[in-house]
Amino acid sequence: MIAATPDKFIVAVQELRHIGQMVTQLERLVQNRELRDGSLAVTQPGYWRNRISRLLARPAVSRNTAVQASALLARLDGIAQALKQRE
Repeated sequence: MIAATPDKFIVAVQELRHIGQMVTQLERLVQNRELRDGSLAVTQPGYWRNRISRLLARPAVSRNTAVQASALLARLDGIAQALKQRE
């Protein structure tokens, strides 16, 4: 296994922070009923799940990153469920 450099850790943390911010934004849009058809990729929970999956597939992902990613995946499940109930 190739050890990740500190720069790779920083990039992973930054990416996870960005994803978290976007998930929060999606939650707000769903709660306020402002998310309509999900026509943009970034408004679909699956898009963010894929981004998280790619992040977790990187070598030497820290346990903390994995825990945070798992929490974000659970939040995305909630978003997807809320959207499905509106159909």
